[in-house]
Formats: sequence, structure tokens, C-alpha cells
Amino acid sequence: MSQQLDFWGMQPGKAWATPISRCAQSTLQTASQSYLVPWFEALLIANSFRCDNTISSGCLGHVLDDFGEVSGHSFSSWWLTTGFQHLGAAMTDVQISYPAKRGGRGAHVASFVISLELSPESTQQQLTFLVEQLAHFETGVLSSSPLLWPSFHSALTIQRLCLYLKVLRAVIDLPQDAQSKILTVGQALNLVPKRKVRTYDLVGERSDKRDAIVHLTYDYFQKGRALVINAARGIFPCVVMPREFIKTRRKSHKLTAAQYERWGT
Repeated sequence: MSQQLDFWGMQPGKAWATPISRCAQSTLQTASQSYLVPWFEALLIANSFRCDNTISSGCLGHVLDDFGEVSGHSFSSWWLTTGFQHLGAAMTDVQISYPAKRGGRGAHVASFVISLELSPESTQQQLTFLVEQLAHFETGVLSSSPLLWPSFHSALTIQRLCLYLKVLRAVIDLPQDAQSKILTVGQALNLVPKRKVRTYDLVGERSDKRDAIVHLTYDYFQKGRALVINAARGIFPCVVMPREFIKTRRKSHKLTAAQYERWGT
């Protein structure tokens, strides 16, 4: 008599574990540590600039139809009122992992961790759901399959994306007629600690430090700006500025702080 492997360890009358019941409040902490945070912030900034020629109100409207209204919300209030309703179904008992980089090792391969305490019916339903999400997924682009957000990872970390948006927000919040916005924000956020300007610095040293601060801050500012523009177009996360918004510079060498201030702000 042949013996068959009982993969699920089934026994007559076995009591299967009950799938975890989730609600907006119980999932808030998980959502608050995910890529939904910078995505929400990018859309919130985009929503504030609907009239700006870099933001298409029509495209943004379609994105918000799937993401939920962000205007007037903090991340927590958005998740509790509308975010969970739109994206809460993404949370499963089956854990999934897949490549975060295009063309990397193990590309086009996903792995699953399944509790043997979960019933075969629940496991099959959740696996089917996850495979369906993977069918639409483009590596590194969460917006291609938003319901994979609990497992999404990227070379662009959550912390890095939040920093780009923090710099952008800080520049935007300065008065319209403020001078040296990029330098002001770079110094206030201490983005280049080793280049902090000291009162005892010589004139040349001070100029070099300011140029270094402005160079990095402007790079972060532009990446934050690109992140917002792309998010409003339904692409997240992406910090590559759309071609139509790239200004061609005549000189290839690094610009000085004064030259940077004439660009992009």
C-alpha cells in the first residue's frame, strides 16, 4: 500500500486557526511603518498644487479614487477614515517576499511563508489573492500593484523618501520672497553635518561649505519634487524627474550656491 504525504498535517476533526480579524485601528501601526507614509505625503503635497502646471488635476483625481481622499488629513486620520477601506484588504496571514531590484538575483521569483495552522481554504484564498497582485506588479513600483504594500521593499527606502519630501515641504513652507531658500533649508536640517558653517571659518571655507550644502539640498529638493509629480501621475515611488520638467544647464561643473538659487525654486 502506498503512503501519501499529508502536507497539511490534517487529522480528522482538526481545529484550524481562525484567520486574523483586522480593522483600521488594529492595523494602523503596521501601515504607519510602510511605504504608504511617503506615498500619502507625496499625494498630500500634490493635492495642494492642483493648479500648478506640473500637477495634472485629472490624473491626480484618478489616483485618489483608488488611494482615498488625502486633503485635510494626517496619515493616521486618513488610514482610519478611508485608507483602510481602500487598502486594508492587502493584509494577509500568508507572508510573501519577492525581489526589490530589477534584474537582481532571483528575479521573477516569489516565496511564501504559510502557517500550517491556517486552514487549506484560507491559505488557498490568500495565495490566489497574492498571486493575482503579483501578476500586475512591476519590480520597484508599488503603484503597479498597491495591494502589495505590506510586503513592498525598494532600493529607495522609506526613510530616504520621507527625507526628500521633508526637504521639499520645508522649501515650500518658506515665504515666497525668502532669499536663499535651498541654503536656508539645508542648514536648518543639517543635511551635511561635516560641512556645517562655523563663525571662525575663512571666507573661502565658508563659501565651499555653503556650496556643498546647497548641492545636496537641491538634489534632495528635486527628488522630492519628482516624487510628488510622479505620484500625482500614478507612479510611486519614482524620483526621476519627467523629461519635460528638466532644465538643461549650459555648464557641466557644479553650480555655486548663488547659481543654484536661480534654478528650480
